[in-house]
Amino acid sequence: MKITEDELSQYRLRKYIVNKTFLSTTKERSIANEFAFDGGLRHNHDGEIIKVPTICIYTIIGHDRIALDIERISEYAHEKEVLIIPGQTFKVTAIRTNVQTAQGLCYEIELVEHRRENKTGQYQHE
Repeated sequence: MKITEDELSQYRLRKYIVNKTFLSTTKERSIANEFAFDGGLRHNHDGEIIKVPTICIYTIIGHDRIALDIERISEYAHEKEVLIIPGQTFKVTAIRTNVQTAQGLCYEIELVEHRRENKTGQYQHE
């Protein structure tokens, strides 16, 4: 994805976010880079960069069906796609700017699935 500096500022360390739609992700960093850098950088009329390629790295810690590995049923199996279903809570654990990749500089945001234990000792999503 590509985001503005203002959009990046909405991600804060230790902040919780909830996805509201299906998230199409991949298990392969190189594939994520291809999508993030597709179309190049976005500039305004003055030539300033307004949208920066951004890689979000999601860590799924549970065994629940919050993410569906659809690689085997996808028409584009080489993309190694994983869908994260809506309504999942993630905690922002790292934000990096100026990350160098083969395609150029990007932002990188790490998010970890957030779960809390209920009274029965089982984990549930917040």
